[in-house]
Amino acid sequence: MNEPAKVDILKKTSVGKLIARMSLPNMVSMLSLAIVNLVGGAMISSTSGGLEAISVAYPFEALLTAFAIGLGIGTGSAVSRRLGKGETRGADDVAATGVCIALMTGASIAAAGLGASGAFVGLFPLSAADAAAAKTYLYIVSAAIPITVTHTLFNRISVSTGLTFRPMLAVVSGAALTLIVDYLLVFGKLGIKQMSMTGLAIGNAAGQTLTLIIAIIVVAKAPVNVFLHRGFRLRSENVKDILGVALPSIVQNAVGALFLTVLNAILIEQSYVKIYGAFYKVQSLAYMPAFGLNQGSMPIMGYACGAGDKKRFVKTLKLTLIAALILTICVFAVTEIVPDRILSLFNINDEDMSDGVTAFRILAAAFVPSAFSLILAAMFTSTGHGASAMTLNVLRGAALGLPAAYFLKKYVSINAAWIGIAAAEIIVPALFIPVAIVTFKKIFPSKKKDRVHTKRGRTTV
Repeated sequence: MNEPAKVDILKKTSVGKLIARMSLPNMVSMLSLAIVNLVGGAMISSTSGGLEAISVAYPFEALLTAFAIGLGIGTGSAVSRRLGKGETRGADDVAATGVCIALMTGASIAAAGLGASGAFVGLFPLSAADAAAAKTYLYIVSAAIPITVTHTLFNRISVSTGLTFRPMLAVVSGAALTLIVDYLLVFGKLGIKQMSMTGLAIGNAAGQTLTLIIAIIVVAKAPVNVFLHRGFRLRSENVKDILGVALPSIVQNAVGALFLTVLNAILIEQSYVKIYGAFYKVQSLAYMPAFGLNQGSMPIMGYACGAGDKKRFVKTLKLTLIAALILTICVFAVTEIVPDRILSLFNINDEDMSDGVTAFRILAAAFVPSAFSLILAAMFTSTGHGASAMTLNVLRGAALGLPAAYFLKKYVSINAAWIGIAAAEIIVPALFIPVAIVTFKKIFPSKKKDRVHTKRGRTTV
């Protein structure tokens, strides 16, 4: 199972080619998930009240999946850093440790989700029909969480070793099945009873299951052994290393879910919830591929960090930032030019269209600055500084964005609230660029060139 030659691509392949090789499949994977999110929202919006119900339910779903994402990132970061140090047996042990953590906690998260779904939906003033639909959706999503945790972990471990194409196939195949099942069940095709949001949840579960099946096949061929093997022990240092990155990542993803939940409460009027729900799905077209870019670049930076290769680390960081800027600029331009056409996908009525267009144009202004936040967070995470990544993301959302949205909406206007949310995305990267510079200097301390002087046949330094 240990095949160092396969891992050598992280060391020997040129940085530009390696980023393309590792990031493009991840970007395709994330884009496919964003498309599922967007198309699913468009399907549901065609039913009465559907977009409000899914907008309320989504933050809870994001909260549940935060653990899966965090554990995958933490384990992948630990694996790539050990491979960078040449510790292949250590990489095997830490990968297997991640699997143990997933098995021990996946069912607990599912149980918590099933128990709390009803109370969560009850926080919002939905109609009885919409509340029932949202609860059923979350029950199904919660039951499928162990599947999500496992396939996310396996795919992240595969990516951390330099394998990206096969994990992409797993995610894209699952996304394709999700869209097919969603279409058949949401609209009741082929003689199937129309299920609306219940059909959407079943489609997601079906896609997750297919992704897991393929992910198991892929990770079995990875150059690390994720399965329990002879000599494996659950060591506290491995658990701490994984959780040191995973917990901050879980927190920052949970903060994103909290941000959406509280923002929905602030935007209590249904038209505003619907508008931001539509924007959030469009925003994912910018952020999800950028996350894929991060996932591809983090193993490269993690490996370079472990190997002490400063030049390779810097080049990876620069090229990743350039790619993220290009991506966010493209989505920003489309959103600014044709916001009305985008909103029409979600059946926004004429009365709310003007408010929606204004909101889209204000909020989209944050796309380009957010590229810096995304890449800085990737840098912190890949080098084991998960707390810095967590702090950055907490400030982007809950700490700055929510208070601004609340007070500006209450005392000024809804448009001022949109400006406050966008401003938080602009301020945070400016605050964290100096933090990133200090962190970089700690990772790669500058080596002062020794000045050698020769005097009377004696060398002094």
